[in-house]
Amino acid sequence: MSALLTIATDLTAHSTAAISHGMVVASVSDTANTLIANWTGVIQGAAVLVAIVIVVVTAVKTRLAIASTTLSVVVAGILLWAVTADGLGWFSNSIDQEVTGSPAIVELLPIDQV
Repeated sequence: MSALLTIATDLTAHSTAAISHGMVVASVSDTANTLIANWTGVIQGAAVLVAIVIVVVTAVKTRLAIASTTLSVVVAGILLWAVTADGLGWFSNSIDQEVTGSPAIVELLPIDQV
């Protein structure tokens, strides 16, 4: 909850400072992109912590059962790849290339056939 409060405070402070100095306030998406860029390290650090906790909790609950612990290591690895190694960016770019890679097929009909 405190992170959301900090983000809201940052947004308010940026908007108030820009308005009081007569500057043009950036759009909401620009401000959000800036905040996400600033918080990327924190998000990646949290992902590493969550991955470690997943593995440790699974190992303790299953009393070091090989299959469960191995599966939790795989899930933690996928989580780390997705967040810290730009896995989500890779996935997003792949989808974007598939969707926008080929032009739409358009067939123009003469007016008398419409």
